[in-house]
Amino acid sequence: MKTYDNLYPNIYDFESLYNGYLKARKGKRHHAEVLKFESNLEGELIQLQNELIWGQYHTGQYREFYVYEPKTRLVAALPFRDRVLQHSLVAAIEPIWEIVSFTTATPAGPGAACTPARCRPRSGSAR
Repeated sequence: MKTYDNLYPNIYDFESLYNGYLKARKGKRHHAEVLKFESNLEGELIQLQNELIWGQYHTGQYREFYVYEPKTRLVAALPFRDRVLQHSLVAAIEPIWEIVSFTTATPAGPGAACTPARCRPRSGSAR
């Protein structure tokens, strides 16, 4: 198995954190939590970067709420600054994920929608 070194600096790089912020705010620009983070954007990103560099970062408390469509579910959401870091982390490790060619459950793949079309040639004429 191949190992990858020096991924951590790619996660806390300021540009990576900024790109993580842009992805995390997508569709949520008018939420209070995002607006508060955005009001001191540079300071928030530098604070997050410093916590990561010094090993003092701690995940914030999850916010729980219910979603009622299509059925009632309890959802736990990370604070916005943790979602920024999550996007930065994914951006650093996503290029090295090994994806099996026939797998449809991939982060960037087509998902289950393509499964029938891909399996049909392999299934023979059982119909």
